[in-house]
This record gives sequence, structure tokens and C-alpha cells, in this order.
Amino acid sequence: MIANTAARIEALIAVVRRPINWIIFGTVPQALLLVANLRSYSLVAGELDPHQNRIALSLLIAEIALLALVAVLGALFGARRREIPWAAGLPALFAAAAYLYLFTETLPAAFPRNVPEWILSYDGVVYAQFIAVMPAAFLALATAALFRTTLRFPQEVAVWSVSLAGPPVFWYLFVLLMQSSLSRNWSGAAVAAVLLPFFIATTALMFLAIIRLFALFYARFYRENRWLSLAAHAAFGIAGPIGGLLLNRAIPFPTDFQSPAVYALAVANGIVLMLPPARSVRLNRAIFLTRAAMFPFTLYFFAVFLPFLPLGIPAILAAGVGFLILTPTVLFLLHGSRLVDDYRADIARGAPRATRIMLAGALLVLPIAYTARALVDRVNIHAALDYVYEPDYEKDRVFSGSRFLLEHSLANLQETKKGVQMPFLTGYYNWIVFDNLVLPDEKMDRLHRFFFGGPMAPYGKGNVLGDIFGRRTSVAREGGRVPLPLPGRVELVSVAMRHAPAGDAVKRTVVITMKNRTKLQGEYATTVTLPVGTLVTGYWLHIGKERVPGRIFEKKTALWVYRMIKSVRRDPGILYFTGEQELALRVFPFGPHEERVTEIELTVPPGGGGAATIGGRRIDLGAALSDTANIVPATGATGVLLPPAAKRAMLPVTRAPYLHLVLDRSDATGLDAARALAAARAVLERFPRIARCALSAANFESVDILPPTSSRDRIASITAGAIDSALTRRGGFSAQREVKRILTSHRDPESAPIIVVIGRTEAAPDATRTPTREEEDNLSFFGGLAPDIDGYFMTENGSALAPVPFDRKRARAVSPLPRPVHLVRCGARTVPISTDGASELIRCDGAAAMDSIAYLDASTRAYRPLRTGPSEAAVGLAGIVDYRTLKLIPARTRALYPALVATAKRTGILNGAASYIVVESPSQWRILEEKEKQKLRNRETLEITERADEPHPALVVACALALIIILERFRKRRRNAALYS
Repeated sequence: MIANTAARIEALIAVVRRPINWIIFGTVPQALLLVANLRSYSLVAGELDPHQNRIALSLLIAEIALLALVAVLGALFGARRREIPWAAGLPALFAAAAYLYLFTETLPAAFPRNVPEWILSYDGVVYAQFIAVMPAAFLALATAALFRTTLRFPQEVAVWSVSLAGPPVFWYLFVLLMQSSLSRNWSGAAVAAVLLPFFIATTALMFLAIIRLFALFYARFYRENRWLSLAAHAAFGIAGPIGGLLLNRAIPFPTDFQSPAVYALAVANGIVLMLPPARSVRLNRAIFLTRAAMFPFTLYFFAVFLPFLPLGIPAILAAGVGFLILTPTVLFLLHGSRLVDDYRADIARGAPRATRIMLAGALLVLPIAYTARALVDRVNIHAALDYVYEPDYEKDRVFSGSRFLLEHSLANLQETKKGVQMPFLTGYYNWIVFDNLVLPDEKMDRLHRFFFGGPMAPYGKGNVLGDIFGRRTSVAREGGRVPLPLPGRVELVSVAMRHAPAGDAVKRTVVITMKNRTKLQGEYATTVTLPVGTLVTGYWLHIGKERVPGRIFEKKTALWVYRMIKSVRRDPGILYFTGEQELALRVFPFGPHEERVTEIELTVPPGGGGAATIGGRRIDLGAALSDTANIVPATGATGVLLPPAAKRAMLPVTRAPYLHLVLDRSDATGLDAARALAAARAVLERFPRIARCALSAANFESVDILPPTSSRDRIASITAGAIDSALTRRGGFSAQREVKRILTSHRDPESAPIIVVIGRTEAAPDATRTPTREEEDNLSFFGGLAPDIDGYFMTENGSALAPVPFDRKRARAVSPLPRPVHLVRCGARTVPISTDGASELIRCDGAAAMDSIAYLDASTRAYRPLRTGPSEAAVGLAGIVDYRTLKLIPARTRALYPALVATAKRTGILNGAASYIVVESPSQWRILEEKEKQKLRNRETLEITERADEPHPALVVACALALIIILERFRKRRRNAALYS
């Protein structure tokens, strides 16, 4: 037995004290920590004074010294092919403890007080140090604990048992002493100076004892005493984890792990560990590989609790919470030791290479399963996002993804957002699925309504795959939403204008004075409406006596930063487009009765001009008089700024109407195919003077049954069976999407579609929900493609027609017949425009030459050329033309959106993708730049989250694997060189 015990101790020593382990687990996390700390420093460097910079430099030196110590020890003994001596663990342990102590003691003095949590989290920085340093500290503990000795087994057990029990007993007595009257004579500084080092030493001693006792008992009784081994495995493999999970119900530390799947995996893991050796070689190998497959589950919880090991003694004193902290450590030691024994036993049977390959495959089972689930979610959710939010309305009429998988992916995402918010894993999932951004809840709900006909079920039922790694309340807050105004009443005091020369354009600087009329803190929020063609070319906010210029950033990034700044009472101002000619202006904060000033520079190119409104006040910007249509070259399109004088020379044209009927084929509709067809025929009879008719069917997909060139009589030949075969009833339906598809695909310039959606009944009132503000603005924009109609119609109770205006803010009724328009030919396409007297910005597909711009003369029915010319100021409208392209063809968002932001930054001219913002501190400008880069790398639909960054497991694994490969190649080259020499 003594020989077997010594052999097993030697086996554990050989594993723990290998130099490669020190290099991988000691240096890789700390190298990543160094990068993270340098990034944190770069965020707040502009806020640090010289004293804080000196502290930061000293911490950097200490971190590099610790990293160098571990790396040098690993490299030195690795080069000599010697194991790390146990004595080397003590200085490494001391260095790690000293660094953590130094960091936590000095960071408060170095951390700038005016930097909020959303820019850099103080707790997150401290937590990162413990995450990265504790693996090296634990390895140093294990190295120091696994030394060779001549002491007999009973003597060692007695010594280390006292070492294990002594620290908690001492600290319990010390707590009692501090509660007595004797503690009144002790100063806090004296207690900290004496007891903190002693606390570190006793904690290290306790964990040394745990590791040493574990090694002794495991080496002594494994296999020799089956019942004792079984009892130990049951205690630490099942009872301990289940007890810790039960305690976690009352004390959710460090997060809430309460999930049936976690309990089931904990029990399964314990049962696998308890399995005794079998007589069959194949069965033994199967047990070994099953234990290896379950090891990532054990390793994950060990890694989660590892940073909190220094709190072991206080946690033990605090009503047994230390049990929760220590259980993953003991389970990790137990599971790892069993795996080492099984591996050595399988290697002894021959074929070591096959054993290593099978072990690596088994260890990757759970990580690959989790990654595969995330990849499936990514593919399905991104396909749905493309189809709903970034479609080509003319082409994307059939969903190419899987609705079945999408429903499960949305359920997984809901659980991840509402429940499964675990250290490391949640960040890994978000990185794969959303590139570290987030899909807002309302967009998830819209996806579910569109594809499945109803809202998502409330979270709570759970999903086994989604619950595997526990749940807790989500802490992520989504960006891009404008915060609610504060209670102070901030009013517009005055609006003044300054003039500046601008060549052939008119330039105005609008000076806006605002005042808080109350004693409460307030925010000024108003709407700015601009005439067509007017450019926003500058923005300033007065902070104290300084006139601070605004800078252009991606709009959602700027909105997120503005919302976050509002929570810390700083000085932001923001200006951004909310519609084609409408901007939002917000300034914060206003103290009691405070007056502040902000400025907006507006430029009117030739052919533009008119009146703007700010806070309800009308401001005449003047006009850059011209009768020339200005050409605006843009990306993949051409813009034409048509002045009022050119429009007045045209004669209006009335386009011939055709009736476009759309059958709602969603689950929510109350009409089957036969009733819907009867309703369509009834609607057709209400428009006896319309000769042509088109018929489409739509749910989340759409199909044309009759083209727009069809005679109205052809609808009599359509049968209910033909409708059912064309598109079955399923999923949801968006009337707005179908209207957009009809308007963008309409190609006949001399006809106007009268659109009627059929399918709404009293039995299905939610078949068409009220659109959001974003959808309203978007539909109003698409209505500009047919300015002679003001909306579309929907059937109520299968017969009555309810008008739905494109622009709900306008009081104009929806007419069943088109109004007169002007027709302008621009290149290969003819565009209808309104007959009002205002300037018009026309977007034409592709490039258009100046001599190809013409209008239809109603008297001769022939096209007559317009007088055209270039304008330096009008070229600034290219960003607005490109943004129109993006709205008309959202499928081009990922190509156009970053280019739009870049164009706005380069020219200083605001467009719909960008925002002018003013912030006060360097760290706020820095976080704006960083978050903007992240946002522009990803899709526009996703939002920024407030969740603090955490070490990325994929990056850690990749660095570790790369280091292993490099070291293995180096070792192989050295072996080959020695062989040939």
C-alpha cells in the first residue's frame, strides 16, 4: 500500500509541477490581463493627475514583474527538462498575493472619481485581476503542497489537519475578541497592518492543507478501500455540489445557479465519478471518456469560484457560505485526479496517441455543444434579422431560414437575456451570436409576431439547453433608447441667427437660448424641422464660458452615451435626425433656474430654402434662389435638388389608378381562402371605375397571384384552392412590409396603386398591431414614392374599408383616387413628385447625366429637359441621398451604413446615420470612439449593452492552444536535433 501511495503522489507531482502548466496557466491569463489593464488605462488616461499616473505606473511594473517571475520559472525549468521544485511555489504564491494586495489597496487612489461605471467599472477591474492571477496562485499552492517527505501517513494527516482547522478557529476567536471591549484600544490602521498579512498567510496555509490532505487520502485509499472511496466520491461528487446548490437558493453567490439542468448535470457528474473500475477494457475506456466529457462542467464552476478562494475563511465563518466556495475546488481536485489516473491506465494499455486524441475529443464535447448551439442561434436569428430589418423588398419574398429552428433560437435568446447570465459563458454566447451587442426585447417580439403570429411567451417555463448553465436576472441595459425627460421645466427663451458667407449657398448659425423655470434638474428636448435640402453643418454647446464644438459619431452610439451620461449629471448635448426633415435636439443638465446656450449651423444650397421650426418657433432661413436643378452624385444613385421655380414651370399629371388587393394569410386572420376571395371581389365592386387589378397573398412571405397589368375581370377565375396552394395560412403578417414591397416594386410611372389589405376581422383584432414610431416614420418615407396617394385601406369585418394614412401626423384623408403629380425622368427611371411649391430632393437609381433629367409635359405628353447644373453646396446632399437608398433597400445597410458615418465625419454634414454630440470629459470621447468602432463592425439592428466587459473564454482558450502548439513544435525540433547530433 505504501508503494502504491508513493507512486500516486509521484503521479500527481508529475502533472502539477510540469513547467508547461506554469507557462500556460500562469502566463497566458496574466498576459491577457496586461492587455486588458492597458486598455482600461487608455480609457481614463485623460482623467488622471500626475500622482494617479505614478500609481498606475507602479501597478504596471508590479504586474509585469509577476508575469515575468512565473514565465521565467516555467521557461527555466522547462528548458532543463526538470519539474518545478516545490519550494518555487512559495515565492510565486507570495508574489501573486502581494500583487493582489497591492492592487486592491492602491487602486482607489489611482481610479478617477469622475469616471462612471459604464465607462470603466471599478469592481470589474478588480475582479479581472483576481480572475487572471488566481490560476497562477492556485498552481503555486498545488506545487508547494505536493512535496516529497519522509513523514509517515498518520503524522502528515495530523499536521495538515491542524493546519486546516487552525485558521478558521483563529479567525473565529479573533472576531469574538474584536467584539469585546479590548478592541476599542486598537486603531483601524494597526489592525490592517498586522492582520492583513496574517490573513493572507493563514488563508494560504488552509488551502495548502486542503490540497495536501486531498493528495494524501486520494493516494492512500483510492482502489485499496472501495467503500471509503465510494463514500468520498458521494460526499464530494454529489452531496457537496447539491448542498452548495441548495445553499445557492438562499444566497445566490456569485450568481444564481438554480436550474433543473444544473442539478441533473451535478448528479450525473457525481455518478460518473463514483463508477468503479470495470473488468472490460472497453468499458473502462468508456468510463474514462465519459469523465473527460463531464470535466468542462467541473472546470467551469472551479474557474467561476477560483477568484473568491481568498474569501474562504470569512465565508466559512459566515454561516457556511464557504462550503459553496470550497466545494468546486475539492470537486475539481477529485475529478482531475480521477482523470489523471484513468489517462495513465489507458496509456499503459498501449496506443498513447489514440488515447490523447480520444481525451481531447471528449474534453471538447460540452464546449462544442455549447458553441454549436450558439452558432445555430446566430444563423437563424441573423437570417431572420436580414429578412425583417435588412431586406430587399422587391426580392426577399420567401424566408430562407428555418422557422422551427428560429423559434428555438428565440427561446434560447430570451433565456440568455432574462435568465442565463453566467460569467464567461454569457459573454461567449453574445460574442458568437451578436458580436458583443444585443438584440432589444421589442425587436425580438417583432420577430416572433412576424414569423409566428403572436408575442413571445413570458419567460419562466425554461428550456433544458438554455438552462444548462444556470440563470440570474439580466443586468444588460440596451442602448439607443432616448431617456425620459427630467421633471424640471426647461423652456426655449430665444432663437437668434448669425449669417456667414458660403459661396452660392446660404449659411445660418441658429443660436438657441434655453432656461430652466423650476428648482428641479431638467433637460431640454425639442424637435427641429428643416425645409427640404437644408444641411446641418455644425453644432456647439456652451459649457460654462467655453463654446464646445460637437463631433459626429454613429447615431446609436451617441444616443447610448447620451443616455448613460444623463445618469451621472454631466454636460451632454445631442442633435440627430429622426425623420427625413426632422431632428431631435437634447441638452442636459439644467440646474435650478439655469440658462444655457446651444448653436446649430444650417446651410441652404441653391434651390433650397424656406422656414425651419425649433421648439414650435418659425425661423425664416431665406433661400438660395435658383431655377436650376442641381445634380447630387451619390453611391449607386443620383440626387436632383429641384428648386420651386423649376416645379412651377411644370404642368401636373393625373396617373391612372389600379387596385392592388392583398390577402392576409397569417394565422391571426379570421378569413379562410374562400371568404377572403369573396371579400376581395366585394372590395373590387366598390371601385367600378378602376379597370386594372392586382392580387397578392402575404403572411411573413408573399406571392403575386395576379400581376398589376391584369384586367379586373380576371379575379373571377381565381379559386380558393389556388390561393391555398399559392400560400398557406401560417405565421404572422405585416401590412406595412407588404405596402413597402408594392411601392418599391411598382415600375409603371403613369399608374398609381390603390392598395387594400383584406383579412382583418373582429375575431383577429391583433392581426395588424399599431406600428411603432420608427415604423410610422419609415412608412411615411415610403409614401413619398407615390405622392398622389396618402395611404392604403384595410378591411374591417371583411367588408368595410378603414383608411391607414402613410403619415399619421397629417390630417389629410386617404383618397380612393390619386391626386395630380409631376413626373420627372431621371436616367432610366421616372419618378412622381408632389405639386406643392416647396423644393424637392429626388433620388434616381444609378448614375444620371445632366441632359437626362426631364419632366413630362402634360399638354404634349412628351418629356422636356430640365435646366441642370452642379453645385458645390448641393453635393453635401449626397449623404441624404445615400440614406434614402439605405431606407429603400435595407439589404445594403451593411455596405452603406459605415460609409454614411464616414462621409458625415469627413464633410461635417449630418445625415440619418450620424449624430452631432458634445460631451465634457476625455474618457467620454474615448468611450464614444471605442463603442462606435464596435457598432460599425456589426449590423445596425443590434444595440450596445451596458454590461461590463469580462475576460473572453474563447480568447483564453485560443491563446493557450497556440502556446501548446508552439511549445510542442519547439520540443519536437529539439528532440530531432539531439537525435541527429
